[in-house]
Amino acid sequence: MFTIGNKNIYIMFTIGNKMSARGRLSLVLEEWRRYGPPPAKPREMDVGSLMRLPHIIDIIGVRRAGKTYLMFHMARKLISKGEKVLYVNLEDRRLLPINWDLMNELEKEAISRARNGKRIFLMVDEAQEFPEWGRWARGLYDRLGRSLKLMVSGSTSRLLQPEISSLISGRHVTVKLLPLSFREFLSFRGVKPPEVMLPEDELALLREFDEYMSYGGFPEVALLKEGRDLILRSYYEDILYRDLIDRFKIRESIVMENFLKYLLTNVGRPFSIRRARDYLSSFGIRTSTRTILRYISMLEEIFLFFFLTIKSRGVRDVLKYPRKAYAVDVGLSRVVSHEEDKGFKLENLVFLEMKRWEFGDPKLSIYYWRNRRGEEVDFIVIRGDRCEEAVQVTWDLSIENRKRELEPLIKCCREMGCKRATIVTYDQEDVIKVGGVSVKVIPAYKWMM
Repeated sequence: MFTIGNKNIYIMFTIGNKMSARGRLSLVLEEWRRYGPPPAKPREMDVGSLMRLPHIIDIIGVRRAGKTYLMFHMARKLISKGEKVLYVNLEDRRLLPINWDLMNELEKEAISRARNGKRIFLMVDEAQEFPEWGRWARGLYDRLGRSLKLMVSGSTSRLLQPEISSLISGRHVTVKLLPLSFREFLSFRGVKPPEVMLPEDELALLREFDEYMSYGGFPEVALLKEGRDLILRSYYEDILYRDLIDRFKIRESIVMENFLKYLLTNVGRPFSIRRARDYLSSFGIRTSTRTILRYISMLEEIFLFFFLTIKSRGVRDVLKYPRKAYAVDVGLSRVVSHEEDKGFKLENLVFLEMKRWEFGDPKLSIYYWRNRRGEEVDFIVIRGDRCEEAVQVTWDLSIENRKRELEPLIKCCREMGCKRATIVTYDQEDVIKVGGVSVKVIPAYKWMM
């Protein structure tokens, strides 16, 4: 600062990272060598089988779903068995710029530590920060496949865009990670349901489920008792501004912001571009069908929303029917609305549990069902060309809605040949036999366990 007349003049200097690629990398790897991975809670997947595969493992999912800590958990298990592990996060600003020089230095470091016939495990977090990571990974796999096991993660499906997938085709296995399931949520909070549950045990689990339904399954949020809304807001803003507006260079941020709000307050409802445009117009925001379609593609790419399509014997043109939108985590709706629609939140949670099934079984697909009369079933589970289960979700089953919930379910089972029929509720349990079909009524917290 200096003064001219009565004015203070400030001059700001920006100092770039002048360290060599080797120097930048050495600093980060020394920190890893000295401190190692922090403690991490296990997730519901067979980590051991992943480690035994020779393939590149790519872990993809929404920001803050737990990809990094899944890597840390794996790293701790490997280190405890005497294995060598290297970890780098390409979002670490100390590594900038992320270029071929840096990645080649990382390869050299891995090779130097993989000598004497000892295999090394190399974990690269947020790999999409290096646009040519696929070419780099293929070279590593082809040259060092037997002595090096590569794991990468990313917060966007762009990690596996077609040109990259073709480069590592046959050389990789993809793991899609969602925020915590209810089982994982209980585990993270140190709750172990007894094999034989007394009424007080069921009440305690229902209270845990209330927390899960209210705040969602992001791992950090699940472990907190206070400040959860602040954390959820920071996640929402990171996703909005970093993963959407910055990454896709969106100029009209107000359009995306209000479109997100529309989706988060309308989960489980039929989605149409016309309705979305009408909603935006009510705020004086004009946008095109092309823009909405582009935004949908972005939201799917970063795993923030999933869009469910129809499946019915009477439907030929699927594109004529609206899709249903579901958020990757129900806690995010707290950021944009103080009103909770518990029925649709419950439906969203059931969808996410089914999505985990779909991620774990390539032969499984999830749809919703609707006939020409407009009668609807929330979800059907298809394996190959057979319907495994039809699932209706309702907060409670009462005299008023019993017929409305059961009749479409029975019709769907008959039309699609479903093996099982289920109604998931908040806390009711029963078995109902209607028209030769046995319908299981079950509380969501039990169904998710």
